[in-house]
Amino acid sequence: MSKHPHTDHWEPFSAYMAINPYVPSESMGASLERSGRRRPTPADPSAADPSAAETTNADAVQAVGNALTLGVSLSGTLIIGFVVLLVVPRWLGPERWGAVRGAEALMALTLSFIAFGFDTYIRKEVAVRPEHAREFMPSVILFRTLSSALAIFGVLAVLLHLGKSRIELELVLLFGLSKFLI
Repeated sequence: MSKHPHTDHWEPFSAYMAINPYVPSESMGASLERSGRRRPTPADPSAADPSAAETTNADAVQAVGNALTLGVSLSGTLIIGFVVLLVVPRWLGPERWGAVRGAEALMALTLSFIAFGFDTYIRKEVAVRPEHAREFMPSVILFRTLSSALAIFGVLAVLLHLGKSRIELELVLLFGLSKFLI
């Protein structure tokens, strides 16, 4: 008999779940129980309750509304991205557009090296222990601020030494600050 009788359909995956560090386990505080409302069964006294059906319909309407909102938002983002990729390069010209793309790529590459896996750790641990964020986030923020500042000023110093133009230096600083804030 399984420890959780209502999760017998999970048995084929138990070996996978036992060895996969990315699957929340009971030792992390996760539960294999289904969350949310129970579905009414004929033997269930709440099956005769008409407000339960209204709640289910209201949840379905809200889910559809949320899906439409998300779809419209993502579509709008995609359209804006296409407009930027089609209009802005022609407006700036090849030389300035190359400086913009070069500065963006340089700072994205530079600042990706100083992530040190914090994002993965945060997604894995804070998801199961939210109180853990208070313990380490101040030091992570301080470390990222200092390392990002050093990286941005290091790249600026190298580009200044190479004789890059003022606009390229300003773009590197702008994209460096935006990547840091993101």
